[in-house]
Amino acid sequence: MVGEAFRQYRDDPVPLGMIVVSIANLDVLGKLYGQSAVNHALFVCAGRLRREVPEYAETGRLADDSFLLLVRNCSNSGPLLALARAVQARLSRPVKLNTSFEAGSIGAKQTRWVAEIGVGVLRVYRPDARAASAVAMGRGMSRTAWSYPSRVAWYDEKSGEIVGMPLVPA
Repeated sequence: MVGEAFRQYRDDPVPLGMIVVSIANLDVLGKLYGQSAVNHALFVCAGRLRREVPEYAETGRLADDSFLLLVRNCSNSGPLLALARAVQARLSRPVKLNTSFEAGSIGAKQTRWVAEIGVGVLRVYRPDARAASAVAMGRGMSRTAWSYPSRVAWYDEKSGEIVGMPLVPA
């Protein structure tokens, strides 16, 4: 998905929006409740993501704890940032996971879990940009976002810095 998007970008250099979503607490969930709880959590997160992401954005899995969203023809960062906030809010809602250790005991024991989401937002607009570098930067920003109150980090093109998004008033 990324390779194809960057090949198309080289032929027609229209800005490409990239959002990387990373889940911080999957490893802990696995250590406490096992791989089936992790799979259930990923299934829930993927379903929520699928419902939140508009059809013009491409979505894919990135590593064990991350998802990648690509928006082609992203001439403005505003809608990309709004989507990042919406994704972060949707994926951060609590869920009840099946955490029973016994086979065949679906729903017998449930645990409330909240995904610790970090979102990195990047708009690729330089013709010499490389796919691997852009993905690595987005992934790094999503992990940095775990430390921001808003849990959303983006690359500010004007300042050339990675900044945290301000919190939205409730």
